[in-house]
Amino acid sequence: MSLLATVWRVRGAPLLALMCALSMWFATPLQAQLPPQLRVRWLGAQSCARDVEFDRELTRLLGADAHTIESGQVELRIDELADDGGRAGYRLRLQLEVAEGKSERVLELASCAELRHAAALLVATALEHRQPTSLPAQPAVRRPRDDVWHVRLGLLADLGTLPAASAGPSAGLGWERGRFRLAVQAHYLFAREASDSTSRLVAEIDQFAAALGVAYLWTLGPVRLGPTLDAELGVLRARARGEQGSPEGTALWGTALVGALAELPTGGRLTLALSLQLSLPPWPPTFSLAGEEPFYETAALGFRAGLAARVRLGFKNEPVRGQ
Repeated sequence: MSLLATVWRVRGAPLLALMCALSMWFATPLQAQLPPQLRVRWLGAQSCARDVEFDRELTRLLGADAHTIESGQVELRIDELADDGGRAGYRLRLQLEVAEGKSERVLELASCAELRHAAALLVATALEHRQPTSLPAQPAVRRPRDDVWHVRLGLLADLGTLPAASAGPSAGLGWERGRFRLAVQAHYLFAREASDSTSRLVAEIDQFAAALGVAYLWTLGPVRLGPTLDAELGVLRARARGEQGSPEGTALWGTALVGALAELPTGGRLTLALSLQLSLPPWPPTFSLAGEEPFYETAALGFRAGLAARVRLGFKNEPVRGQ
């Protein structure tokens, strides 16, 4: 026995040290591979302590298991309250400790369900900026579209289409995306008188017209400003009176208009719009009554100004996080 004891004292101690070193070497990587843990402690009134429901709510808010995000500790201390009316309530004192430091919040709530939801919301808010160590691929985020539809009502002033300066109402529907505008609108110009010395007729001429217009606007401070181009198709109507009777006539004609548009948003759905345009020579340029000789000829160039109020329909699409 003395010989064996001597051998153990000489050779056993190094062997034991070697075995301890090997066990620590193998244990170190295994311990490092363990995921970090977020520990939750419930203190005080245990009737509200529901770890499973709290974890489920926290995972729903974060989109991932909170215990894989960061090591730390959450302490939830719950105290029961009662007012003079006998209604029960709870005071929640939440302490969160993570690598960056500690935080504490105190809330008073009426029910356990509200308490657990509030606690999960506070913890999720504190941890939402962290990147989880292992998460499934996040769903794609739907990018917002800038499509906007609007209706517009306004007034036009025109010089050159009718025998004298005229004005009238306008209405339209528009679509816009970013800087681009596309609109369809219709207008009416109140009748103006024209006379012919040869036939001794006096006629009242008015106009109905529809136009398709495009614009491209830049933002300059609070105003959006840019060029416009419209294609217009209209009907001139005349009702004459004279010694030879009361002939009537209509004429279909078209023209193009170029100009500028300025928009001033008001901060809500309403936008004010001011347009200034030149109308190019129309076709046909003359107007006849009952197939007779030309009775009226439009101006080679005309001028038009419009002031309108635009109201946006609905709301622009906002980005939505995939569920």
